[in-house]
Amino acid sequence: MIWSDWNPFRNVSPTIMIMAFAICLLIPNIMNHNKFILKKNERWWLSGTLFWIFIIFSATLIGRQVQAEPRKNLEFFWCLRLALQTGKFRYWGDIIGNILLFVPLGLLIPLAFPQLSKLYMVFFCGMILSVSIELIQYFARLGILELDDIFHNTCGTVLGYLMYRGMWLIRNNPES
Repeated sequence: MIWSDWNPFRNVSPTIMIMAFAICLLIPNIMNHNKFILKKNERWWLSGTLFWIFIIFSATLIGRQVQAEPRKNLEFFWCLRLALQTGKFRYWGDIIGNILLFVPLGLLIPLAFPQLSKLYMVFFCGMILSVSIELIQYFARLGILELDDIFHNTCGTVLGYLMYRGMWLIRNNPES
């Protein structure tokens, strides 16, 4: 497993990257003028969240080659089993990479959307995004629909939320 395997931008042109970044900066400002009143910091967090979702799409969908047949692997924990049996970094890299890809999402969702700052809400947002990506991969033949990916992505989202919550508790501790 090398960086080019996990580089989310390996097949994304710089023009698309710049356009996505600009759009992610513009959307919160456009929303702010159309009956949505966002605080200034919420606009920045929303921009960051939208751009991170673009990064997730880049890593999982954009620029992938269409396969001849849709593929799926519905065996739960197959990757962990092979990682433990073989010790190969390839399997550990897949697990860790899928978790780490979604950690920022778990941090950003409650910052961008304070009304979604409960664990179960962030959990469902991460799971819904992951399930959506896996279904798109399957039906568009852009990857393999895997239950393990949904599990690892959702774990990453929850881990990110727990980091957010820990920082919130430290920041709002009256004894500090």
